[in-house]
Amino acid sequence: MAITPRTIFSRPAFFTLFSLSAIALIAAAGIFIGQHKQTDKLTNCPRYSEAELLALRGPGPKVLPPRPTSCAIFTPENQWSAARWERHLECMEGQKVRSRVLLGEANKAISQVGLTPQLALRKSNYLKAIAPLEQQIEFLRSAVNGLGIVEGELVHRLRRALIWRGQPSDLEEVRELEEILRHLPSAARGAHCERRQTEIWAHMMVAQSLEGTGIEDGSNSIIRSVAHQSVQRAIRTYLGQDCAAQIHEGKRESLAELTGVAIAAEATNGHNGQSSLIRKIAQSYRILNIPEFCRQAVPAGMELRETCEKRVGDEQYLAR
Repeated sequence: MAITPRTIFSRPAFFTLFSLSAIALIAAAGIFIGQHKQTDKLTNCPRYSEAELLALRGPGPKVLPPRPTSCAIFTPENQWSAARWERHLECMEGQKVRSRVLLGEANKAISQVGLTPQLALRKSNYLKAIAPLEQQIEFLRSAVNGLGIVEGELVHRLRRALIWRGQPSDLEEVRELEEILRHLPSAARGAHCERRQTEIWAHMMVAQSLEGTGIEDGSNSIIRSVAHQSVQRAIRTYLGQDCAAQIHEGKRESLAELTGVAIAAEATNGHNGQSSLIRKIAQSYRILNIPEFCRQAVPAGMELRETCEKRVGDEQYLAR
């Protein structure tokens, strides 16, 4: 018997069967649409790379790294804690976000939760990447004086920035910061190579301040000799920490640090210019933009940047 619209509505059994079928179809359509929308949402999420997916087909355990996620935190920013801001910034750093954007986020964090040692260190990193030295010094000084606690790394960074500016008027502040670091526990001071190299240039800054002081009867040369001996002791301490091994890392910043140590050594021990360290760097790496490299290697005001450019340039030429 054919089922017509009249049959459906005139016979209760057919009407019930038709109603149940219609409800089932509507439910199935709803599930399909919901899944389709969810799929659309997932397509906006970061995906695994083709290389990671291909790794599943190769030998070895079939384990994927954690799925990358967005750095967005879906709560109002004015409710974030300092720890949440730090996680947010760390996530953005991991995604290679530009330093200028990171600096803006750090400023927002500080305006919301105030300055903390961790946020100060992160902002210092971003400023170092994009800001002039004067702006870095201004922020570091305000952080060191305004935190209310002594954060050894911030003190070190301020001291180093002042040395790199190379103004004689900064010498007293450099000495005061050295005293602060001296009274910190050794774990807080750290012993990494950049701090050891900063010690070398601090002694060089003192030695330079003795130049042309007008002391007569040969006393000036004796005092200068003692200052140069202090530089040499700092260099030996630096090398004693196995810091020269950084040459194998190949990082430009580390190579500049090593070059600066070599230039300081030559300037204070009457070396004839045949520095094996600078030569090893030249034999292993091609240094581009030598003037900028020497600005990283040697502080301003030491009258050694031109020497650095000549030494690095000569060794690069001989190593071709």
